Amino acid sequence: MKSLDAQYVEINSRFERECIIYKSKIQHLEDFKQKLSSDLMDSNDKFELAMNHLNLRHATEREKWEKSHESLIKSIEHRHTDQNDQLRNEYDKLLKDLREREE
Repeated sequence: MKSLDAQYVEINSRFERECIIYKSKIQHLEDFKQKLSSDLMDSNDKFELAMNHLNLRHATEREKWEKSHESLIKSIEHRHTDQNDQLRNEYDKLLKDLREREE
């Protein structure tokens, strides 16, 4: 009987120790899982901030590029219009001179 009681106490004691060890391991894994989840959320937030910053920077650079090219196109159009007007005036003047000579 003593032998059975001793075995029972030993098995029960070992079970209690292993139960404590496994509960500790489970708690450690749960804490680790929570930390990883928190780190992932932080990383996602940082990624979103970086993407928003890049999108804003891209939009700003694009607007700057569009304004630059828009002003260049307007300048070329203005120069073309001036040259066209100048050529038309010269044509009209030459045509007038030619008609005067014919008369």
